[in-house]
Amino acid sequence: MALMAFALCATTLFADESFGGIGLVVQDGNIGLGIEAIIPNTPAAKSELKVGDLIIAVDGKGFENLSFEQSVSLFRDVKNKPIVLTYISDGDTPMVKLFITTRNLLVVKHIGRCLLHA
Repeated sequence: MALMAFALCATTLFADESFGGIGLVVQDGNIGLGIEAIIPNTPAAKSELKVGDLIIAVDGKGFENLSFEQSVSLFRDVKNKPIVLTYISDGDTPMVKLFITTRNLLVVKHIGRCLLHA
Protein backbone atom coordinates (compact mmCIF):
# COMPACT_ATOMS: atom_id res chain seq x y z
CA MET A 1 0.00 0.00 0.00
CA ALA A 2 1.64 3.21 -1.12
CA LEU A 3 1.70 6.16 1.24
CA MET A 4 0.26 9.23 -0.47
CA ALA A 5 -0.86 12.79 0.20
CA PHE A 6 1.63 13.63 2.91
CA ALA A 7 1.34 17.02 4.51
CA LEU A 8 4.24 19.46 4.38
CA CYS A 9 5.81 19.72 7.82
CA ALA A 10 9.08 20.68 9.44
CA THR A 11 10.65 19.23 12.56
CA THR A 12 13.71 20.50 14.40
CA LEU A 13 15.86 18.15 16.48
CA PHE A 14 17.73 19.71 19.39
CA ALA A 15 21.25 18.78 20.53
CA ASP A 16 21.52 16.23 23.33
CA GLU A 17 17.77 15.73 23.67
CA SER A 18 16.97 12.38 25.30
CA PHE A 19 13.67 10.56 25.71
CA GLY A 20 12.16 7.10 25.86
CA GLY A 21 11.25 5.95 22.36
CA ILE A 22 11.49 3.08 19.89
CA GLY A 23 13.65 4.57 17.11
CA LEU A 24 11.37 5.69 14.30
CA VAL A 25 11.46 8.74 12.04
CA VAL A 26 7.90 9.39 10.88
CA GLN A 27 6.10 11.72 8.52
CA ASP A 28 2.57 13.02 8.71
CA GLY A 29 0.17 11.12 6.48
CA ASN A 30 -3.51 11.59 5.81
CA ILE A 31 -4.68 8.75 8.10
CA GLY A 32 -1.61 8.04 10.23
CA LEU A 33 2.15 8.43 10.49
CA GLY A 34 4.29 6.96 7.73
CA ILE A 35 7.61 5.39 8.70
CA GLU A 36 10.33 7.34 6.90
CA ALA A 37 13.38 5.76 8.60
CA ILE A 38 14.25 3.27 11.31
CA ILE A 39 17.17 4.10 13.62
CA PRO A 40 19.70 1.22 13.95
CA ASN A 41 20.07 -0.61 17.28
CA THR A 42 16.63 0.39 18.58
CA PRO A 43 13.50 -1.63 19.36
CA ALA A 44 12.06 -0.63 15.96
CA ALA A 45 15.16 -1.95 14.18
CA LYS A 46 14.65 -5.34 15.82
CA SER A 47 11.03 -5.54 14.67
CA GLU A 48 9.13 -6.33 11.47
CA LEU A 49 8.41 -2.61 10.94
CA LYS A 50 9.55 -1.28 7.55
CA VAL A 51 9.98 2.07 5.87
CA GLY A 52 6.65 2.76 4.17
CA ASP A 53 4.50 1.15 6.88
CA LEU A 54 1.69 3.37 8.18
CA ILE A 55 1.17 3.64 11.95
CA ILE A 56 -2.50 4.27 12.73
CA ALA A 57 -2.47 4.13 16.56
CA VAL A 58 -0.13 4.19 19.57
CA ASP A 59 -1.30 2.38 22.70
CA GLY A 60 -4.79 2.19 21.19
CA LYS A 61 -5.00 5.95 20.55
CA GLY A 62 -5.43 7.16 16.98
CA PHE A 63 -4.15 10.47 15.62
CA GLU A 64 -7.49 12.12 14.80
CA ASN A 65 -7.62 15.78 15.92
CA LEU A 66 -3.94 15.73 16.95
CA SER A 67 -1.19 17.89 15.50
CA PHE A 68 1.92 16.19 14.10
CA GLU A 69 3.83 17.14 17.27
CA GLN A 70 1.08 15.75 19.52
CA SER A 71 1.03 12.52 17.49
CA VAL A 72 4.81 12.08 17.75
CA SER A 73 4.68 12.74 21.51
CA LEU A 74 2.60 9.55 21.91
CA PHE A 75 5.75 7.55 21.10
CA ARG A 76 7.79 9.24 23.82
CA ASP A 77 7.67 8.21 27.44
CA VAL A 78 9.95 6.83 30.13
CA LYS A 79 12.51 4.14 29.32
CA ASN A 80 11.23 0.55 29.56
CA LYS A 81 7.55 1.58 29.42
CA PRO A 82 5.65 -0.76 27.07
CA ILE A 83 4.24 0.59 23.80
CA VAL A 84 1.78 -0.98 21.35
CA LEU A 85 1.70 0.21 17.72
CA THR A 86 -1.15 -0.58 15.35
CA TYR A 87 0.09 -0.28 11.79
CA ILE A 88 -0.65 -1.17 8.20
CA SER A 89 2.19 -3.06 6.56
CA ASP A 90 3.39 -1.70 3.22
CA GLY A 91 3.70 -5.16 1.68
CA ASP A 92 2.04 -6.82 -1.30
CA THR A 93 -1.09 -7.56 0.74
CA PRO A 94 -1.77 -4.67 3.14
CA MET A 95 -2.78 -5.89 6.58
CA VAL A 96 -3.22 -4.37 10.01
CA LYS A 97 -0.60 -5.60 12.50
CA LEU A 98 0.38 -4.97 16.13
CA PHE A 99 3.92 -4.34 17.38
CA ILE A 100 4.55 -4.57 21.13
CA THR A 101 7.87 -3.60 22.72
CA THR A 102 9.35 -1.34 25.39
CA ARG A 103 10.85 2.09 24.92
CA ASN A 104 14.63 2.56 25.06
CA LEU A 105 16.46 5.73 26.02
CA LEU A 106 17.18 7.58 22.76
CA VAL A 107 19.61 10.51 22.55
CA VAL A 108 19.68 12.98 19.67
CA LYS A 109 23.25 14.29 19.43
CA HIS A 110 22.98 16.80 16.61
CA ILE A 111 20.93 19.72 15.44
CA GLY A 112 19.08 19.14 12.21
CA ARG A 113 15.98 20.09 10.30
CA CYS A 114 13.81 17.66 8.37
CA LEU A 115 11.38 18.87 5.71
CA LEU A 116 8.77 16.38 4.59
CA HIS A 117 7.36 17.05 1.16
CA ALA A 118 3.85 16.51 -0.18
